[in-house]
Amino acid sequence: MLNQQEVRQLLPMEAAIEATAKAYTNATAKKVNVPLRHNIRVPSQEADMLVMSGLVGDDELLGVKIVSLFPQNTKRGMPATVGSLALVNNKTGELEAVMDATYLTAVRTGAASAVAAEALANPSASTMGLLGAGSISFCQVEGVLAVRPIRQILLYSRTRSKVEILIDQLKELTEAAGKDISIQIADSGQEVCANSEIICACTTSLRPVVRGEWLKPGTHVNATGAFSSAMQEVDEELIQRASTVTVDTKPGALVPGDLARPLDQGLITEDQIIEIGHILDGTVKGRQTPQDWTFFKTIGTAAQDVLCGRHVYRQALAHGVGQRADLI
Repeated sequence: MLNQQEVRQLLPMEAAIEATAKAYTNATAKKVNVPLRHNIRVPSQEADMLVMSGLVGDDELLGVKIVSLFPQNTKRGMPATVGSLALVNNKTGELEAVMDATYLTAVRTGAASAVAAEALANPSASTMGLLGAGSISFCQVEGVLAVRPIRQILLYSRTRSKVEILIDQLKELTEAAGKDISIQIADSGQEVCANSEIICACTTSLRPVVRGEWLKPGTHVNATGAFSSAMQEVDEELIQRASTVTVDTKPGALVPGDLARPLDQGLITEDQIIEIGHILDGTVKGRQTPQDWTFFKTIGTAAQDVLCGRHVYRQALAHGVGQRADLI
């Protein structure tokens, strides 16, 4: 059994990026069995419990994650997103490990944005915009910093206090890495979009927080927050005009409004949407010119969770970290 502090210790961003890229290429190579995520609504709390499971790769790695999105937790002094991951022995079916997946979910989502930015953003991109200041926001920045020479970060959230806390955390991150990066609070989402070459949206907004009319040429957008058909972080103009529209996996990523609505309106076809694993393995070209808009939508895949969790488990065994418990 591994708690959040131990998972943090054993899963650096670089390892999460490697695991995430492997998850995406395994998916396009048809080496995963990942059922569509199951969402259970909790009406009394205006919350959701999400269940994600999968078998991954030639090694047939097995796991299941439960992640709960409880917005009212912030009033209780708790994170809005909490989760747990169980790894299962593929020979006996026995439970091998149980670990906190709250941080794991944040870091693998940041890793998803990093993988997409490395594959699609202009190599010289130095300005980053972040919309939203929730539990996954810090790792969005950490991930992009790992793959692009960022010199300026613009942040916007409707909750000013959250942004101020996030800025302090990001300053610690950049100072520890010895990077001289300007970090500023923007007055609006429009200001963020108009002044950023890479944008990460991590909100559960019901209306677009990224609009095509606000973007400059060459922008890359990661949309990571919307997970239901009622939510939409980016508008139809962006999707219609982007030269490359990518997703982590089609079955899940086509559900949220970001892509479901332009698909329903006939503004884009499913054939125009590319699973990013095809770009990573070289079978499909990504960005065409420096002026293109590129787009990546992720809701996460259990393949990421299983591979990140397996890395944590192996490191825990190697370094004697965690607590042992017999369930039988």
